[in-house]
Amino acid sequence: MTIAVSKTFHLVCAVLLCACVALLAAPACDAHMTIGENTLAPDAFTAFCLRKPERCASSDHVQQITLDNDKLQQLIRVNIAVNRAITPQSNPPGRELPWREHAKIGNCVQYVLAKRSQLLDLGFPSSALLLVVATIPSGEDHLVLIVVTDRGDYVLDNLRANVVYWRKLFYRWVDRSSPKNPLLWQAITPGFETSSYSLIN
Repeated sequence: MTIAVSKTFHLVCAVLLCACVALLAAPACDAHMTIGENTLAPDAFTAFCLRKPERCASSDHVQQITLDNDKLQQLIRVNIAVNRAITPQSNPPGRELPWREHAKIGNCVQYVLAKRSQLLDLGFPSSALLLVVATIPSGEDHLVLIVVTDRGDYVLDNLRANVVYWRKLFYRWVDRSSPKNPLLWQAITPGFETSSYSLIN
């Protein structure tokens, strides 16, 4: 049993180390998303902010994360922990699950809010933790968390265990929350039409 635990521990450490090296080596050219015109925030997110105004405060001081090894490991651990903690469940037909930070079951929204909440509690600035709507290859709308760093924009996704550089995903990026005010959203260019905010993945 001790040997098995030791092997598992070293395997996890090796995976984290490889992931960190890969992320730190990501290209810096065009590393951030290009933003277009303002768009509307999802109604369910606006309702969430009315319930949790302290999680949606605006800020004039926009910050990026310095992507060192410690920060990378925090991102990877939060992503893995939340992906394991929440049981996936799609929206019931005809309605949308409430947006909550501490859900035990839910869709991509609950994963994103839980990761954002944990990173805020770890001291990450809200201006570097952005909610982003994308269309995945199946054609479904999907929500992910983008962490804005000095090395570029990185994705925390319930569909992946690892933290991924945004350009490596075959997603059509639609829009995102503003770094200065989470209630203000911005289109991502080249622009794609937002077909729905009923995020079901």
